[in-house]
Amino acid sequence: MRARCGKIDPAKNRCDRCERTAPVRECEFSFRDGSYAHWKALWQARTGQRLTNRRKERLKQREEDQLDLKALSAVTYYLDLCEGCWQECRAPWEGFPAEFYQQVVLREGALPKL
Repeated sequence: MRARCGKIDPAKNRCDRCERTAPVRECEFSFRDGSYAHWKALWQARTGQRLTNRRKERLKQREEDQLDLKALSAVTYYLDLCEGCWQECRAPWEGFPAEFYQQVVLREGALPKL
């Protein structure tokens, strides 16, 4: 994940994460660095299974298990963050984009295993 932060936006003054009134910056969290091979290796490490063509087809059939590893590299989040939230969110992330959003941005607990 690549994190970038812009200049303070004087037109905005509410943090999207903590909802405090404070000067905010538009921050970008991009997952473009990850290739198909990166996402495939991460999925295999998490599940302990090989991702074969047959398994991919079975995952596509069930809506809740749909998996498009190529599309993960297109995920980018744009958020208006105060300085404190920016410092918390900018740490390197080695997981899937949805996990980053739920665990870091929304501050929720751990997700169920894949």
